[in-house]
Amino acid sequence: MSMLRKFSIHIIALSFCSLTPTLLVVAYFIIGAFFTSSLDSVGQQLLSMSMFITFVAAGHAVILGLPTSIIVKCYMGFTYKVAALCGFLVGVLPIAIFTWPLQYGLDSSSTINGVQTLVNGIPTMAGWLSYIQGAVIFGFLGLVSALVYNYLIIVQEHPNKQINKDT
Repeated sequence: MSMLRKFSIHIIALSFCSLTPTLLVVAYFIIGAFFTSSLDSVGQQLLSMSMFITFVAAGHAVILGLPTSIIVKCYMGFTYKVAALCGFLVGVLPIAIFTWPLQYGLDSSSTINGVQTLVNGIPTMAGWLSYIQGAVIFGFLGLVSALVYNYLIIVQEHPNKQINKDT
């Protein structure tokens, strides 16, 4: 397979993997707006939010995901299980680091929907659960994106290979 073909396969796979979180989040918000009957106010918010999500997902895919997949491929097969784990880590680690709750001063307090999440700079149990929940959501988006990337790479590089095996 030529180098140009491999490069174009990876560009296409990275593009789709960057759009995957956007599609998942937009679908989530449209379904939520449908059940709360607030579809009118969601349109403009979804447009600006989807551009931001695509930009962040593309950055994750190119800056963190692609080098991770290249390094992992050097040492072991990039199976669906490995892709899922790497995708989860690429999604969860940056947000977990940037939103670490122990970075605030001792006089800080915070509430979410009336529930105390930070008291005197110390996260409460609700604060830790909120932190973990947010990080896991990003990890899930990374996991799904990595599976899409791996699927597209396998389908394009090996069109006759069976997809239902853990390859």
